Amino acid sequence: MNNPITSWDNDYARLNRAAAQLRTTSPNSSFHSNQQRQGQASSIQAGLNRLASQLNALESNLSLSPAEASRRRTLLEGLKSQMSSEGGAPGGGRGESSTAAALRQQ
Repeated sequence: MNNPITSWDNDYARLNRAAAQLRTTSPNSSFHSNQQRQGQASSIQAGLNRLASQLNALESNLSLSPAEASRRRTLLEGLKSQMSSEGGAPGGGRGESSTAAALRQQ
């Protein structure tokens, strides 16, 4: 059976790589490419939300010390911030919701 802390670490590393790849690839102006980027960004956001939930569970069942949980929470918040500030999140980093971004594209 997988250690939940190791699984969390592996999932975070995978999401971090995916986010870095999304940030470093230049967005193509085609609609399909933008849709694909938004799908990738949404998938990364969902993964970050899942990791936050897992982190809360690990902390509540005392698998992690409060300091270690705080360190990991800071990692998650930093990655979420990078996604929104560098245009990796739906809405292109403009602070708009994904709904507003979709309406703007129509």
